[in-house]
Amino acid sequence: MSRKKSVPQVIVRSIGEGTQLQMVTTTGKHSYIMDEPEIRGGNDLGAAPFELFIAGYGGWSLLTLLGVAKANSIALQEVEIHLSFKRSIQPKFHKDYHGDPERRKNWIVQIVSDIYLKGEVTEEEKVKLLDELQNCPLHNTLVHSPDLVEKIHIIEPSQELPEYDWTKTSFKRSCPVHSVLDMFEDIGEGLFQVSQ
Repeated sequence: MSRKKSVPQVIVRSIGEGTQLQMVTTTGKHSYIMDEPEIRGGNDLGAAPFELFIAGYGGWSLLTLLGVAKANSIALQEVEIHLSFKRSIQPKFHKDYHGDPERRKNWIVQIVSDIYLKGEVTEEEKVKLLDELQNCPLHNTLVHSPDLVEKIHIIEPSQELPEYDWTKTSFKRSCPVHSVLDMFEDIGEGLFQVSQ
């Protein structure tokens, strides 16, 4: 029997062989394909989780800069952030990567953001924008490591995955995750939009 639970903010599930993943936000407006390169056993259908993690940080940084610029009448025309990261080790990716003990030593030790501001921005305004990045929600999350609460729930083959009351969100479908066929019908370059 399926179980009613509080609606999660994000659902990630496997969608076939390899390491293909689908991430669904509870707003129901967006779905994303995550995957890994073929050398790591994936099909390279979307960005790797590390890449989306870094992209999320870059996105919040950009939103922070735009918000501060608007609030302080800073004449920004465009903002572009180039991000790179360094790992604790440079892992050798191969087909058995996920079974390799060396993989457990792999984590991000540095994130570098090169921020390009187009517009008539003074040095004083540049310093203010850089200072305000300290208030970016994901910056704060990275600086003040959150507690990770990870639980494994075993679902018997005869049981269904949890169901949620999606009427409490803007998501109107009965299931948060499309079937594989529906998903690949609308996919484009590893990213697709759920139409409402």
